[in-house]
Amino acid sequence: MKLLFTSDLHLTRDTHREVLGVIRKQLEKCSPDVLVVSGDISDQHSMNTYAFFGGFDLPVVFCLGNHDFAYDSVENARARLLRDRDECLLKGVRNAHCLDIEGHFDTHGVRFYGNVLWYDGTLCNRPDRDRWMRKIWDCWLDCTIEGFRPAEEFGRCVEQIVGEQSSASPGAKLVLVTHTVPLRALNAFDTATPDSIANCYSGAANLFDDHGVRPDLALCGHTHRRAECEFAHPDGRVARCLNSGNDYWHSTGVVSSDVIEI
Repeated sequence: MKLLFTSDLHLTRDTHREVLGVIRKQLEKCSPDVLVVSGDISDQHSMNTYAFFGGFDLPVVFCLGNHDFAYDSVENARARLLRDRDECLLKGVRNAHCLDIEGHFDTHGVRFYGNVLWYDGTLCNRPDRDRWMRKIWDCWLDCTIEGFRPAEEFGRCVEQIVGEQSSASPGAKLVLVTHTVPLRALNAFDTATPDSIANCYSGAANLFDDHGVRPDLALCGHTHRRAECEFAHPDGRVARCLNSGNDYWHSTGVVSSDVIEI
């Protein structure tokens, strides 16, 4: 199976048509089986994400990102996505699959699973981590999410990920799609600025060993910095792990993407 992978589209009213055209050209060039987008789809809450992805003639698998929840609550954002999905289903749009809502998408012996993931604080290396993370909270967009509790949301996301992995068919290839990083090695801020705000809110230090998540391929975004690595699972399988590194269209005019065979 061939995937086209990107992330962090940050669609706006002024840019979504241009981005749609760019991705269509990329799809025409490589003819993938599935388009995967790892969060921060839109900065415009009035946009129907399912309708946007309905403009592509192939399955689209995506998760949400922190920008998709900003200035709202987690519950309201998820309810909004469900309404958007139901509206599109009535119009016959059935190619888009949000993992936060649906849990997984199976096709051609591959299970796609995942969600926004959020962060658990383990990427902050300071001994006074809890106090320091509370102090910098007001500097980060996620403080606009009503009633947001990162640790609780992280736990809920991990529970969903582990459950979807355990229910996959034996022998299925597993593709984990999250917005924030599931491994320290995918956090490109880590070495240069280990105590930065961006670093500490970038995800989890090691979702695989700490929570028994065992994908064959892990895809993420969020940091706008490209990073990739391999991860050897205890059973000997080696996972390829990739942070798209796609940056804001309004400042770059580029949609960075990767073609991946699995």
